[in-house]
Amino acid sequence: MLLKTALLVVLLLSVFSPARAENIVLIGSCEGLIAFAQAVGAGDMTDARVLLTADIEITRPLAPIGDAAHPFAGTFDGQGHTVSGGVIVGAETAGLFGDIAPEGTVRALTLEGFSVSGAAYAGVLAGRCAGLIEDCAVTNSRVSVFSTEPWGTAAGSLCGSLSGTARHCAATDCAVSSPARAGGLAGQIASGTMENCLFTGAASCLRPGDAPCGGLAGAILYDGGLKSCLGGGTVSAPFAEYVGGITGATFGGTIENCAFSGAVESSAKYAGEITGWCADRAQIAACRYDGASEAIGRGEGSCRPLAQGALAMNAFIQLIMTQ
Repeated sequence: MLLKTALLVVLLLSVFSPARAENIVLIGSCEGLIAFAQAVGAGDMTDARVLLTADIEITRPLAPIGDAAHPFAGTFDGQGHTVSGGVIVGAETAGLFGDIAPEGTVRALTLEGFSVSGAAYAGVLAGRCAGLIEDCAVTNSRVSVFSTEPWGTAAGSLCGSLSGTARHCAATDCAVSSPARAGGLAGQIASGTMENCLFTGAASCLRPGDAPCGGLAGAILYDGGLKSCLGGGTVSAPFAEYVGGITGATFGGTIENCAFSGAVESSAKYAGEITGWCADRAQIAACRYDGASEAIGRGEGSCRPLAQGALAMNAFIQLIMTQ
């Protein structure tokens, strides 16, 4: 054990910049990123302030940064740099970050050409996020969940499960698949909020049953919310019960000022261009859709979509993108 700890210290000193004052870590190489992930996984540096100093190409397998036992609770500032080519396979959670704690923040980071798969919660940036993600981008990436269980799984190009905040983020040319709860941006939004985010690509649910699949989020739970978000592409769930352009199912929370333009391919029992299912405690307002089919597969209570509204879809998209 002492030898293992000593070797880890030597590795960290060899790949990190010596600037560690006030718990600041500078990372500018693949080796440095791998070593940092190992340190966080061991329970060290979980609250570090990390600054990325260069673009990084991942040339070796990379373990997720943080897990349920040791979530990342610091600040990771990409400073506008890009990390590319990562192949990540996680146990329960998978992503560049496995778990982000409520105190954790990831900002100004681009991830390109990633392939991510996890047993339960998978996202290119994070498997689960209870903290803050802002000004981040994911491009040309693939994410999937390999569990066959219908419950307790979620996949999204940004994060698998969001209970924190994501804002001003984009995921473009991405593909998401899961047995249950697949969404373009997030597999599920629990008590979190996603605002001013964009998705283009494809989301698919692969398992028969009541697994929700949506162009922006698979499902919104509790008091989660989507605000001023856009999606474009394809939602494919031939056997799922709840399928929608914005969300597969809205069990609670709110959807406001959102739009999806693309194809919803499903023979689901409940399918709609905005959401496949809307519970009576959910709120939907000021959302646009193409109008080719029903806005809501089945809705109750306070669900009041504004259909196509006063603006055409293209004008609506331009309006949101300038906010």
